[in-house]
Amino acid sequence: MSLIVWMLLALATAGHFALALWLFNRLHARAWRYRLRQLLERILVLATFGIAAAYLFAVWKLSGQTSAPLSLTPGSSPVEILGYAYVYVCLAVVLLSLPIWAWPKLRYRSPTDLVALQTRVVDMREAGDITISGAFPQFCAKLPGNEIWQMHVQRKHFRLLRLPSELRGLRIVHLTDMHLTGKLGREFYEQVVTLTNELEPDLIVVTGDIVEREKCLPWVEPLFGRLRAKHGKFFILGNHDFLLPQPQQLRNELQRAGFFDLAGTWTQLEINGARLLLAGNELPWHGPAPQVPPVDEAFRILLAHTPDLFTWAQQESFDLMLAGHNHGGQICLPLIGALVSPSNYGVRYAAGMFRQGPTLMHVSRGIAGEHLLRWNCPPELTLLILE
Repeated sequence: MSLIVWMLLALATAGHFALALWLFNRLHARAWRYRLRQLLERILVLATFGIAAAYLFAVWKLSGQTSAPLSLTPGSSPVEILGYAYVYVCLAVVLLSLPIWAWPKLRYRSPTDLVALQTRVVDMREAGDITISGAFPQFCAKLPGNEIWQMHVQRKHFRLLRLPSELRGLRIVHLTDMHLTGKLGREFYEQVVTLTNELEPDLIVVTGDIVEREKCLPWVEPLFGRLRAKHGKFFILGNHDFLLPQPQQLRNELQRAGFFDLAGTWTQLEINGARLLLAGNELPWHGPAPQVPPVDEAFRILLAHTPDLFTWAQQESFDLMLAGHNHGGQICLPLIGALVSPSNYGVRYAAGMFRQGPTLMHVSRGIAGEHLLRWNCPPELTLLILE
């Protein structure tokens, strides 16, 4: 085959896997039942690699030819017709997806709201041995370059136009994606609590994916009850929390630990004479959305698990939205970045800060994950300081 044909086939292969990733990310953004999503995920993985294997076999058969133009010949079978059609579809995917993927990255600028950033890297093993349960989690934890232990404790200073002067200096710890599964021992989370309290927050907010195994529910009150915040602790649940047979048990444990449940509702605090509105939205997994009051002088903060609610937050004129869910992609390739992000926007909001209209969104990479794998994407514990 000619060099041009090989190049076209290589591009088609890239398009094939790009299409599979696009479907995978959107599949995990849906509020479908876990078993159905798991089934569809396995079908997608099998189809992705099955088609790739069949494709490689076809290329091997053609490799003995002097040329293999990507065109049909008289008498082509229906399978050949479908095969060639899919190659052209994959080529079109590459041509379309490259600018769609690259443009947001090229035009992205860190919001001017961020005026200072300090990062302290904490090796979570320094405080003592941390139990890891299960052969596969233990294998993952030992992989070279895995950053699950390298907690980035960050202080991000935001200067927000609508912030009342009375709220300047407000300190908010944003925790998300704790993923208490039992794979990581309780010692890990005890250290997270200690690091959080050292930041001396005024508010602590948790934006979901807290516990996904019943056996970890007894950890909740002793762990989260230790957290200290001057003006209160607030939470919403994420999609993995709804894998529990009775998610209400988790809500009850968190409330016993002194947390306020913001699921589908809002509350107002008065701090130094200024009003702060806090709301929580657990859609698409659990509703309804909170019926927030009209915009007034109160500063408005939204807790949401998925960044996919960014548009809704703008429509409701929230000043600050806090989210997680995407884990920063967990595995980020050099130059390319994240590939997997369970969002309708793909990897656009995998992690970081984004400004659209009245709303600044902070998407944390999270504390842990269902799978103990992180490359070029360390976990994050964030203190937001409003100025």
